[in-house]
Amino acid sequence: MPLNPGDLNDYSPERIQAFKQQALLNERYTISGQGNQLEIDRKDWAPRDWPDPQLPSITTEGASLGPLIAEGDSWFDYLPGIDILDHLRYRGYAFDVSYARAGDTLENMIYGTKHDRDYNRLPPTLDAVLTRLSQVKPKALLFSGGGNDVAGEEFTRYFNHSHSGLKAFRDSFAEFEIGIVFKKYLDDLCAKVRQASPSTVIVMHGYGHTPPTGKAVINAGDFRFIGPWLRNVLTSKGITDTQEQRSIVFYVIDLYNEMLKAVQRDNSDNFRFVDLRQVINPDSDWANELHLTNAAFYAAASRIHDELQLLAQ
Repeated sequence: MPLNPGDLNDYSPERIQAFKQQALLNERYTISGQGNQLEIDRKDWAPRDWPDPQLPSITTEGASLGPLIAEGDSWFDYLPGIDILDHLRYRGYAFDVSYARAGDTLENMIYGTKHDRDYNRLPPTLDAVLTRLSQVKPKALLFSGGGNDVAGEEFTRYFNHSHSGLKAFRDSFAEFEIGIVFKKYLDDLCAKVRQASPSTVIVMHGYGHTPPTGKAVINAGDFRFIGPWLRNVLTSKGITDTQEQRSIVFYVIDLYNEMLKAVQRDNSDNFRFVDLRQVINPDSDWANELHLTNAAFYAAASRIHDELQLLAQ
């Protein structure tokens, strides 16, 4: 049977990650445990309706950069699918360590937002990233983030209720939050990385245009698990026209990508922005509202690969 996100509860993240990586190297790979069996076909990297999907060949192109470090969210740590880091490993890239965790936010990664039961603040993962950067001095730090700072419960802050008589979309808030606040987060990231490892370049992707479909990671009848993040918020605010929903979400994504361009402009020595808007098809490349199909993750990884290869020259 195909890899089912609902079955992942039986397995540790480490075990599933090892399983996925082995699956990339075999036509079919099976793992059994606790009475269940998971099986993935390497052809699953491509949509089933493709007439003759060409399997990506295993290459060693990425090895020329040496060990890299990664930090990010579910685009680098997506257990139900083959994510960007999986595809890059498939092309020969080696990661000294990946600190990526599904669901993580820019704010938490860079500054730390978590605390223990006694309200002692926990350090941001960036502390560990910087320590390792100073030791390894990799050519690149792959970074993924921002989606969880906007989507889900955070997305409600971008709207007034449409029945309130106020403008439904708080465009000034969105422009400030993304263009000023998030940019400051990433400018700080660039400064900290520059200090820890001056030769390391941050390579960060933007997001493609995702339609607010209401699809979650797991959809079983009326049951939704891990998501949705967009359409439910829009509907709760009385914004129900599908074209209006789509236009708002696309605009927010454009704001985010333009902000990343500004970060690159102001940190041209150690930040590279990878724009995926022309790579990702809004109507066919999304498995759910926040995550791509395996094939689209492959396309995104290929674009990131192109940028990384410029660093190898």
